[in-house]
Amino acid sequence: MTPTPVYMPVPVDIARQICTAYDKHIVIICAWDHIHQKLHTTTYGASATDKMNAARGGETCARALGMDLGKSEFLEDFRTVDAAKNAQLRDLMLRHLPALKEMAAMIIDPPDSLFAIMVRDLEAALK
Repeated sequence: MTPTPVYMPVPVDIARQICTAYDKHIVIICAWDHIHQKLHTTTYGASATDKMNAARGGETCARALGMDLGKSEFLEDFRTVDAAKNAQLRDLMLRHLPALKEMAAMIIDPPDSLFAIMVRDLEAALK
């Protein structure tokens, strides 16, 4: 008998890529897995409000497909304003960090300049 493959959720990064590539504000992915008998829902929203609406939309889709939300496992939960805003800030930092690092490298100031320290702090916060 062959072992059951490891369950693989759809990463949020895939939904983020769809959002960016197709200029959308909310992406909801519902994927059924026959082997594990699970519906996996991945959501992404561009803004804090979009993140909250995407999370609620994901729940609505799962409910409409007959899923018991009481058995849900949340990897990330953006149904609150604070969580959604924190995720939006993280997305913004990830988007702008490469340009900031490039700018820091062009500055002739020593590596312990305020700008270089700020870039390192942002980088550390994202790990």
